[in-house]
Amino acid sequence: METETLLAETLKEYPGNPRKGDIDKIAESLKANGQYKPIVVQKSTNFVLVGNHTLKAIKKLGWDFVDAVILDVDDVEAKRIVLADNRTSDGSTYDYMLLNEMLMSLPDLEGTGYDKAALDQLINTVNPYIPELEHGDTGTRGLGTPIVHYDIIFDNEEQQKIWYDYMKWLRAKYPEAETNAVRLINHIRKVMT
Repeated sequence: METETLLAETLKEYPGNPRKGDIDKIAESLKANGQYKPIVVQKSTNFVLVGNHTLKAIKKLGWDFVDAVILDVDDVEAKRIVLADNRTSDGSTYDYMLLNEMLMSLPDLEGTGYDKAALDQLINTVNPYIPELEHGDTGTRGLGTPIVHYDIIFDNEEQQKIWYDYMKWLRAKYPEAETNAVRLINHIRKVMT
C-alpha cells in the first residue's frame, strides 16, 4: 500500500461512525510527533474509514494536508473496515508495569496522551501493586523479577474496587514487605496457621 498526501478539506468523516475520540489528545500528539501513521480513505467516496478523529484533529490544528492510504473497496467492505478498526482496539489491554516503566523513562509526558494526573492514577489506582515511588525512583524498585504473572479479571467495578482496597490494606498491614506478592503470601501464611 502506498501513502498519498491529500488535501484535508477534500476528505469526509465516515457517516455514522460510532467511535468517539479525544480530538484534543490527538491534536497534542500530532503537534509533538507529527502524523506518524496514515489515515485510510475509501477511493469512491473520500470517506475516512480509519482515522476520523485524526482528520478532525488535523483540521483543528489548521493543517492543510494529511497522509492517507486509499482503498478501492465497496460500501460493505468500507463499513466492515470501520467497525473492525473500532472494535479491534477494544480488546486491547496493558501490561501496567511495562506501561509505567515506559512512561517513567521519558523526560516528560508531552505527546504521549498522558498527563501527570493520568500517570498518578496509573500508579496509585489502576496499578496498586507498583510501590509508591520516591523522588528519583525509576519505577522498578521492589518489583523483583516476576517468575509467574497472573491477570485478574473482575466481573464488575465493585469487585475491582474491593480488590484494590484489599491491596491497599495489605500495604498498610505489611509495610516492611517490598512487593504486594510478599504481602499477600505473608497474609496467607498468617491466616492458614
